[in-house]
Amino acid sequence: PAVQGELDGDDALAEVVRPPPERHRLAEGVGVHLVGAYVGNGFPMAAAFVKDYKGWAPADKGYFDSWLKNVFRGFFGGNPVSNNAGDWRIFVRMAIDAYLGDISNIQNDAERMKNRIADNISENGELPHENARGNAGIWYTYFALAPMTAIAQIIYNTTGEDLFNYTAPNGRNLKMALDKHLTYCKDKSLWPYGGGYIGGNSSTSWNYMLYEATAGIYNDKLYLDYVKEQRPINGPRVDNDDYHHMAW
Repeated sequence: PAVQGELDGDDALAEVVRPPPERHRLAEGVGVHLVGAYVGNGFPMAAAFVKDYKGWAPADKGYFDSWLKNVFRGFFGGNPVSNNAGDWRIFVRMAIDAYLGDISNIQNDAERMKNRIADNISENGELPHENARGNAGIWYTYFALAPMTAIAQIIYNTTGEDLFNYTAPNGRNLKMALDKHLTYCKDKSLWPYGGGYIGGNSSTSWNYMLYEATAGIYNDKLYLDYVKEQRPINGPRVDNDDYHHMAW
């Protein structure tokens, strides 16, 4: 609503950007960091759209910025785990840093991402940590590639460094992982780790969003052909609830 209000020139969004403090407590429990990252990245991403909105009172914006930096970002600190959960953690804090203008933090996490590209992508382009999920590995491969590519976009937007076309010393890069994943998206019977469940409520629409975004980046005809018949790609719904962007 805040983003739509800014785009529409709606002064009513002032209430949206100053929720009461009791909403700002963070939960604990299994999976909270992961869910908090892939849902919570909407906070800094939406805030970036309304950052210069004149109806956002300085005190309210200052409170939000302080909470985002000192509470929310801190929740995702530390050295991330190796699988998709680590990618989402880096993505949310990088989105926060982009909103706050903390280029130093972005550069530090950019170096982490270079290492993750080298370590988490195999020679054939697969993601072994996600393959370990067996039948659901196609879905979890998407669930890693979405934040990995979105991180590359933030890095490019804020520093000019291009991780989309970065190749690690061991020859690994994002493009080879996207190419391999597309093979399985187009024919899940090729998935060698048990069944080939696409995931996302048994929908391939998640993958269409990923390749809609990266088709323009790489100008790859295979990506374009994969998505063109599905346009407009509006994104899937989660459990018949609101649309979920999942990074792209």
